[in-house]
Order: sequence, then C-alpha cells, then structure tokens
Amino acid sequence: MKEYLKNRCPICERRMYIYQYGYRCEKCGFKMKAFICNRYISPEEAESILYNGKVILDGFSKKDGKIFSSIPTIDGITVVLDDTVCHCPVGGRIYVGSKWFRCDKRDHCRQPCFFTHAYGVRRSYDGHLLTIEEVRSLVYEKKWPKGDCPWRADAAA
Repeated sequence: MKEYLKNRCPICERRMYIYQYGYRCEKCGFKMKAFICNRYISPEEAESILYNGKVILDGFSKKDGKIFSSIPTIDGITVVLDDTVCHCPVGGRIYVGSKWFRCDKRDHCRQPCFFTHAYGVRRSYDGHLLTIEEVRSLVYEKKWPKGDCPWRADAAA
C-alpha cells in the first residue's frame, strides 16, 4: 500500500507518494529524490518544499566533504538547490551560508545595511533561526524582525 504526502504535485496537482528513491507524482512522474547532495530529505521537509518552496535546509555536502546550507526549489520538473534568499536594492545577492546570511557585494557596497557587518547577519539569535521572510523584511523594509538589532542600536530604525 502506498504512503502519500499531504501536499500535491506542483505540476499537475495530483497526489505525491513515497517510493524507494524519494517522492513521486502518481500521474505526471514529477520526482523529488530522497537524497540530495548526501542529505536525506524527510517527508516533512518534502511537504514543506512542495507547499511553499522556500525552506532553508542544512547538512548538504559537496564531493570534497564540505558541508553547506541551501534552499531546495522546484524548477520545472526537478528540484534544484539555490542559496539565494533575495536581492538587495543596491544589486547584491543575499545568500544563506551555514552560519550567516551574506551579501555578495558587501565589500563594494556604498550603502551601509545590516549585511555590511563583518560577516553578514547571523542565522540564529537567542535560539531563534531567522526565516527567509524575516531576512527579506530586513533587506527591503530595513526592520529587524524581533525588536532591536542585536549589534547596532542605530540600525533598527
């Protein structure tokens, strides 16, 4: 007997079931592998990817053994890894690392923001992991999501 996911296929809206290599649509054949870059994607994580498509997962590894974080996204009929959270108004790309959110233009940017801090913005503050929505709020609205900015009193305007 097949075990089904709660969320439906992003292509044809039919049911997705769990099979030996991951998750598959019962009609169109859309597949999501259970192992991506040496990391197991649990049924709960698969549900989250299918539902909103933007969830940060840790523990992926490259061939050389380096561990990295990424955001699995649906691109057509496949699932790809993308570390881009959003783009800053100045033209930089905000990306997720294993411990920090960083801007790829932070060394050359003329407009100071949260991401011009030495390393960027930490992913965790007081046990709270920042979400993609909170980082976007930080970039576009320049508001710290949970009260005062942890490292600069003048930055939480």
